[in-house]
Amino acid sequence: MTETRTWQLTVPAPAKMLSENSRHHWRVTGPAVKAWREASFLYATQARLPKHVERVRVDVTLHFTDARDRDSGNYHRYVAKPMVDGLCRPRTVNGKRGVRVEPGYELVDDDNSRKLAGPFIAIGEKVDKNVHPLGLAVVTITEVSP
Repeated sequence: MTETRTWQLTVPAPAKMLSENSRHHWRVTGPAVKAWREASFLYATQARLPKHVERVRVDVTLHFTDARDRDSGNYHRYVAKPMVDGLCRPRTVNGKRGVRVEPGYELVDDDNSRKLAGPFIAIGEKVDKNVHPLGLAVVTITEVSP
């Protein structure tokens, strides 16, 4: 029997954790999504996670600076999904200002269901606003059998 490998990234929130209920303009959501993707890429790089793992499960625990009740699913689009994208392959985007490459760590080769389960989102304990002004995300990555 092989041992299951697990890695954990603790990512201080690089931007406000936007909820699906927020209905912000794209000028607000775009930079936030970009910040979350780049943060997960940066922390994966610093942690020297392996690359091209066959299949993983990703769990994201979000820690806010207050103890309000929240619906964890509302943080998929603007927080959890961009973090997963930063762990997967780089993405080339053709925009009005030319071609740009969004970072991707290549932990897995793609974020389809054959390679990745999740992200599964949970709301964690409150964190100190003086230490983590925008909150904190803890990403647990578990290698799973294909």
